Amino acid sequence: MELHEQCNGLRDTLRANILNLNLGFLITAQQLVLNGCPTDARLLLGVREPLLSWLRDADVTNLFLLASSPELVYEVRVPPDVEARILTACTDGPEGQWLAAMHLALANTEGIDGRTD
Repeated sequence: MELHEQCNGLRDTLRANILNLNLGFLITAQQLVLNGCPTDARLLLGVREPLLSWLRDADVTNLFLLASSPELVYEVRVPPDVEARILTACTDGPEGQWLAAMHLALANTEGIDGRTD
């Protein structure tokens, strides 16, 4: 991945940060899966097949190899149709945090296990 010239100085930091984010995501997802909570991994982290099944058998080396990708292995899950409301609620300070969390949780539960209610 080539960065814009002004970003070249951040290349090593960027790669280290992406590795850390990926490892944190994968380790958390694997812990949920291995502890019998695959639905939580889907709901809270957006993990879906085939990654869900892969995590059951992956060892530390496998996790590290995937985490070493130059890009994030997960998607940001702020749905576009509620993004503005979530960001506004977060800007409102502590009193808006619960509202942001609720918007995000409700938006991300749509379509879990084929349900839309």
